[in-house]
Amino acid sequence: MKTKKNHNKKPKFQVLEYAKTGYSRLKKVSTKTLLLLMLLFTIGSHLNAQVQAYSYAFNYFERQWVTNNQDGAGYSFYSSVYPIMQEYPGPEHLITGLASTWMTPLATGNEPPDFYNTIEGGLGWWGDTRFGTETPKFIMGGVANNFSQWANGVGAGSSDMLANGQRDWSTPGGKYGVAQLSNHILWPPDGLNMAQGANGEFLGYGYHPLPLTDVMQTTNGVNFVTGNQCWTLFLNASNFKGPVAFFIPKFWTETALNDSILEGLFLDQRPSDKNQSFAIECAEAPALIGYDVSEVTYAHILPPSFPATTNNTTELIKEIKVYTKDAMWNAVEIWFNGGPVAPTQFQSSGIENVFFSLSPNVDGHIATNIGNPLDAEIDMTGFATKISTNNQSVAGFMFDTSIVTLENETFIMPKFYKLHSNGKWLPIDESQVPPATGLVVNSPAITPRPEITYLTPKEPDCHIQNPQSPWNSPGPSAGPFTVSLGDGSKLTYYWYKFIEQPSIVHSNLPTAMLQNLQNRVEQIHTHWLHTNQYLPNMSSGALVSLDAGLIVNPPVGMEIGYVPIVTRQELDQSQNVSDLVFQDNIKIFPNPSNGFLTIQVQEQQKNDYSISIYDVMDNLVFIDKMNGATKKLYLNFSNGIYFLQFRDEDALITKKIIISK
Repeated sequence: MKTKKNHNKKPKFQVLEYAKTGYSRLKKVSTKTLLLLMLLFTIGSHLNAQVQAYSYAFNYFERQWVTNNQDGAGYSFYSSVYPIMQEYPGPEHLITGLASTWMTPLATGNEPPDFYNTIEGGLGWWGDTRFGTETPKFIMGGVANNFSQWANGVGAGSSDMLANGQRDWSTPGGKYGVAQLSNHILWPPDGLNMAQGANGEFLGYGYHPLPLTDVMQTTNGVNFVTGNQCWTLFLNASNFKGPVAFFIPKFWTETALNDSILEGLFLDQRPSDKNQSFAIECAEAPALIGYDVSEVTYAHILPPSFPATTNNTTELIKEIKVYTKDAMWNAVEIWFNGGPVAPTQFQSSGIENVFFSLSPNVDGHIATNIGNPLDAEIDMTGFATKISTNNQSVAGFMFDTSIVTLENETFIMPKFYKLHSNGKWLPIDESQVPPATGLVVNSPAITPRPEITYLTPKEPDCHIQNPQSPWNSPGPSAGPFTVSLGDGSKLTYYWYKFIEQPSIVHSNLPTAMLQNLQNRVEQIHTHWLHTNQYLPNMSSGALVSLDAGLIVNPPVGMEIGYVPIVTRQELDQSQNVSDLVFQDNIKIFPNPSNGFLTIQVQEQQKNDYSISIYDVMDNLVFIDKMNGATKKLYLNFSNGIYFLQFRDEDALITKKIIISK
């Protein structure tokens, strides 16, 4: 869904205020002269002031539909992870999702007109992100009963807000909608962090229901059935694989208990619709609009960027699969009923491949709601086209690099545009932008990230201090522990027994079901490891790494049946700010590499750097010095993943490199 904000109208107010103060000096002038001066003033003000604007785009990756659509049980695919802009403009003006989808329950035909129930989310940047960087984060994005509540992850979701920017824990919203399943990964409330600097690696993810809970004939004392489909997020990254967390089935039904017509329509019971759509959605990104002396309209946007796969193409989404319960559910159900341990790999008997059938046109718009509203399409036919591979399993864009810049293995879209008489924006060079527009010397709005601490009732400075809250009763078994992340934040977390984590306690499930649930999770922790294979592997390409700080091991004695729960996320005051700035100024390309590698320092402040490279076993395999802004290396390494540490006297960063000969 496109979100269009009401932008700040301060420039217009400034013009009006100036007119008020100047009127007393003009009132003795003749009417003819006054009218002429006012006309010139109005034109001058129009020419010298830029209008805050925004760009947006919605690009479907059209696909072929499946014919048997009665038994859907989720999906998976691989989405490219990359910075959509070379500089993060802040959450006020960037709401963008990378390649993702909207999974809905298969319709029965009995749904009311406003019925809406999805799992969406994915990789991106959102208006409520507090610790954003150029690297996207991942949220789960489950939407219940026409946006009555939504859940983005463990301890994260829709919420009333307090005046100080804190979430209101006196009203649950969607903050309790997801339960932590994995005992090896932390879920920050700001979203799941990818390793900083990712550019074109892929995250594999998808959802499949697991029979972790039992069917409930009544829900919160109401005769309204809640099913036992626990839609579970599975990830495939280089350093984590397997199930992470699941939507508690009551999340879908608890806001619909007063409307019996909705019973049985939600994802707690219904199969998924296999014919779901996939797209990249940019709801808003910063832009400016200006005018020349002839009132011709021009625009300056923060240009989107895309990772280069070849010298003129980018791969953004690949290898979609849709599932039936034969893929995993059936074997897990037998396992939980006393049968053999279910295999971790999704079974081929329940997998169906999905292929692309693309239209070529790429969508994009530049618009403003200030002054005279304007919303015009960018004519991209001359420089961007949607494409798929020969086997139709991979989709992305192809660019004309005489218009789109290829720099450091990244395509950067045009920055300046002119509104032509046909009503469409066309790209132009900076030299073609008239000075009167002010667009060359002024850039679209960039705002600081909020960095407001996320609090929960476990923390002493949270507004809710209740020893009987789900965070405190029964409460954690170990902690607190802290860890720093690459986005400059710090997490505080505790270890809870699985059924004593806040979201499960809040769900108020029957006692017998709770014991069954604990037993099933202990079976998973015993036999399913985060290093096993689950989702089908990609046929080519490199997997992204999750932020290394998110990967944890349980304390001794809590290896089975306990999970880590984040209770606080805040700015890490101990992190060297130089590290975060330095990180964005280092470019390493190509990556993956055949052994020839270039290191480039942008906005160079110093001349002397040290380079150390380690293999995945933490063995030092290379060391060198760098003097100046550019260094070319030849690494005669075996194929695989390595970690390059780049250091100066003030800062240290680590970047993953891949050797593929």
